Amino acid sequence: MANIYTTVVWSARMETDEEIALSVRKTFDGLYHLNHDLDKWFSKERPKKGEKIKPRSLEVEFLKDIISKDRAELKFITEEYAEPLENRGVNVGFKSNIDWQKSVGVSFNMGYTQGAICNSCTIDSRGDNHIVEPLNMEHLFAVLKLMVEVLGPDYGFVQGSSFRDSIKPKPNFNINFGWLTYVKDINRVKHLVGDNLSLLDEYYLSLGPGLPPKSCEGMDLDFLMELNSAMDHRK
Repeated sequence: MANIYTTVVWSARMETDEEIALSVRKTFDGLYHLNHDLDKWFSKERPKKGEKIKPRSLEVEFLKDIISKDRAELKFITEEYAEPLENRGVNVGFKSNIDWQKSVGVSFNMGYTQGAICNSCTIDSRGDNHIVEPLNMEHLFAVLKLMVEVLGPDYGFVQGSSFRDSIKPKPNFNINFGWLTYVKDINRVKHLVGDNLSLLDEYYLSLGPGLPPKSCEGMDLDFLMELNSAMDHRK
């Protein structure tokens, strides 16, 4: 199965260690509610030689400690740019299985206070469908809605590696939409709703008239680029 990515993005927002820890915990609680197999999470970091691999605690105090240490590791950056430590964001990641090829991964980039689209969360899956549920085509809408509810982003989308490969006009091109797309400011794209883009409810969109496609092959590339431009929050 090709990798599937569900990503939400938002602009500069100062957040304390505790606020970030609570958002991380709520995200994992929501994923567990959707599928009880997602009950253990390991560090994304490669273990040290001889280190025993065990699940990370999801207690808020433990998560706060991880976040605080991540900020401290950026101290040299804050000294270089004379930026207060609390203004620096954090980057923490987890995986649901020791075997990365059978895992759901979650990455949080939160608390950054500079830049138009500097904060994000991505949930990605790989491996067999029975392992990575609910991150499959039948449940992706629920996963995206969970992330929007917990993290309050400006926009978000569900993509797959085959989806992105089918429409990238050049390397390193940012694609700002997916099979399913959320946009807080729906008026940015409402004029594009029609045969190629369906409004699922007030803030969510689906490509095409039916189930999300696995790729964009055969779709109007000019329309896709217009949609992508409308979704570009850096403008």
